[in-house]
Amino acid sequence: MPTKTGQSAKRKTPHSIFDEIADFLATSPARDAVLDYHPSTALQRRASQLLQKNREETLSAEDRRNLDEFSHAESLIRRLKAKLRGVKRP
Repeated sequence: MPTKTGQSAKRKTPHSIFDEIADFLATSPARDAVLDYHPSTALQRRASQLLQKNREETLSAEDRRNLDEFSHAESLIRRLKAKLRGVKRP
């Protein structure tokens, strides 16, 4: 079962941030679990590496695609959390 950081016992390092998000959402997490969600430590570390390479202007084409994917995923999660915060609890 995934934790709030998106890690799961079966799959420690998903192929992509979207794989991790899909795995997390497939468990039908409670509202609070979604609001507490953060990418796994491994993916946070990868995002930091990509951002550093971007600052150093050393991104490969694949790194650029990965960084863009992180950016899109972050936007998705922010929107999801904003919508959930706007929903009143029963």
